[in-house]
Amino acid sequence: MPLKTAEELWRELEKSLDMNSLDVPQAVKVRLGDRMSDPVPWTFTHSDLTSCNIMVDSTAYELTGIIDWERSGYFPVW
Repeated sequence: MPLKTAEELWRELEKSLDMNSLDVPQAVKVRLGDRMSDPVPWTFTHSDLTSCNIMVDSTAYELTGIIDWERSGYFPVW
């Protein structure tokens, strides 16, 4: 689900704290939310950039491509 604001991001993060049986107390969620840094600028990120996803021409030693983009997207700068 695309998020547009820091508030939407926090609501989604808070939902994930409620799921997974973490039993995070509300006071802890409030404190964490108050300390979250601003996600702006949203940054386009590959999210799985490892050596196995970087294609290089072995004779010219040049980058020829980057593969495996299914987890890419705009994410908080942090």
